[in-house]
Amino acid sequence: MWTHAGWEDCNATCGGGERKTTVSCTKITSKNTSIVDNRKCKSLTKPEPQIRKCNEQPCQTRWMMTEWTTCSRTCGKGVQSRQVACTQQLNNGTLIRAWERDCLGPKPATAQRCEGQDCMTVWEAGVWSE
Repeated sequence: MWTHAGWEDCNATCGGGERKTTVSCTKITSKNTSIVDNRKCKSLTKPEPQIRKCNEQPCQTRWMMTEWTTCSRTCGKGVQSRQVACTQQLNNGTLIRAWERDCLGPKPATAQRCEGQDCMTVWEAGVWSE
């Protein structure tokens, strides 16, 4: 027979999500039950999983960025990069990674152009010679 055996994890960490039951083929003998291969229930109509709402608290998320790397070129045009992640602050203050869709505003850039300064020519004026 088909049974609802346990709940899956919520599909959202905040802002409202859903969790579903796992529908499994179960064998009942005496007073014991055991989950068996789903093929043993193929002649029976499999029920839809039950669904519950979960994690309905509002998301308190923000974008976190690492510092920019040094310019990829010491002379001329190069690129700098950084890591960007959407994070959520839990009630105890711990930051965890969150879904990017839960962070407000556009995702900050992970790369930008830069220019190495070592090749810049500097002119210096000196004292006139005789």
